[in-house]
Amino acid sequence: MSGDFNSFKHICIVGAGQVGTSIIRRIVRDAPHMIVSVIEPNAEHRSDIMDMIGGGDNVHFYEDIPEDHQESPDFVVVATPTRHFENVGSKLKSFISVDTIVTDVGSVKDSPVEALKTGLGGIGRVVGSHPSFGVEGQGPSSSNPDMYDGKGIFTIEGQDKPAFETVQSFWTFMGGTPISLSAEAHDSFFATTSHFHHLNVFSFVCLANEICDRGRVKGMEIYEKARTWLRNMARIADANEDMWMSIFHENKTHIANAGEGYLCKLEKIEDALENASTPKRLLAILSEAHDFRTRLIEKDSKKDVREGIVGELAEWAYDHNVEDARSRKMPLADNFNLQAGVDLVQGTFMPVVIAAATTLNAKDVDQRVGNMISESPNPSFLDGSAPMLSDPEYLANLLYYNRGAVVNALRTYRRVLEASLDAVQHQDSEYLTELIAGSARIKGDMPSPRLDTDSVRHEYLERNIDGC
Repeated sequence: MSGDFNSFKHICIVGAGQVGTSIIRRIVRDAPHMIVSVIEPNAEHRSDIMDMIGGGDNVHFYEDIPEDHQESPDFVVVATPTRHFENVGSKLKSFISVDTIVTDVGSVKDSPVEALKTGLGGIGRVVGSHPSFGVEGQGPSSSNPDMYDGKGIFTIEGQDKPAFETVQSFWTFMGGTPISLSAEAHDSFFATTSHFHHLNVFSFVCLANEICDRGRVKGMEIYEKARTWLRNMARIADANEDMWMSIFHENKTHIANAGEGYLCKLEKIEDALENASTPKRLLAILSEAHDFRTRLIEKDSKKDVREGIVGELAEWAYDHNVEDARSRKMPLADNFNLQAGVDLVQGTFMPVVIAAATTLNAKDVDQRVGNMISESPNPSFLDGSAPMLSDPEYLANLLYYNRGAVVNALRTYRRVLEASLDAVQHQDSEYLTELIAGSARIKGDMPSPRLDTDSVRHEYLERNIDGC
């Protein structure tokens, strides 16, 4: 069966986390004629969803995919971590018919979709899809029936055009805008803008465990008192371990390619800091990143709050009582005291370095994936690249005239990042598990991200910070 999603009678959702529950709530609200079968092993999640939807005769909950059933579903959404796809498929094949359309929401499309097909054994019509937008948090409590309104949804092209069009119809029903592409282009795109970027953020956040005491500042304190750029970059540090272990396994080749390109950009920045007699080479690098990032500003609803160097330094000045910076006359010479130096380098200067390399790496990949990054930038990439919206000349001077401290911090960070990339390539589960869990622990002690202009200005005004 294929056609308009609204014509279907029976829908099955496998996995009721943030995505699955958002879909359930939308269907219950906007298509009450549909029977919804929810497969979710977590009893607490099932109870939470029942409370959210207020019961309902058309919604049926199962701990596992049922073996006995009266009617096969018309449409199935697999919303589990991708590492479970083959097992899910093997259970689904006795529950669905050959005409049932099956889609997924995983952020890797090539090998996981093939694993799902293998499990199904030729039963059902599989079309991969990926809603690239999510919010902070996990599970049903973070769901929203309007989660995908106006958001781009990636759907994977294939030979079954009617099934493909039906999946697009489903995401249109969910409020999204379908974007079609190949599995290869999708996985390369997300390796750069999301998968490697998450690994990068996990690694940088876990540097809190690597930074030794310097004066009165401990590594953890830099994160606990983080300013806007570090807060917003680390927004994604509290991640679902099961999901990310799957991603690091299934997209490791594209992640390695993204990491290689990124490390090349870091080397150019380090060389411009260490071996140039003036900031000109560094300015050229940052200007290129600035030009690319500013092209995305119209797609960025948080553009005002992301413009940040004045606010970063004003907040630092307030915390350290530095009058020159309070008056926006920031000294560029390497004359910070030890306490402020560690704080500024790790909390502001390194996010600038990471943003520059992230943006330039994305620019290179953008040309290979048909400008998809510039056309559909995802929120985590926008957060991580936000420092490039600031004046590149001022940023170049700040980094260059504090290059000794910046280069030392960059080398420590690069060592941790290279170890993380090596763990992905060799599937070092112990290392990656601790990386993800450690990043989440540190993120839990950090202040909340600053996600809108009004809240930042309100917080600054309360503290008498002249940064707006």
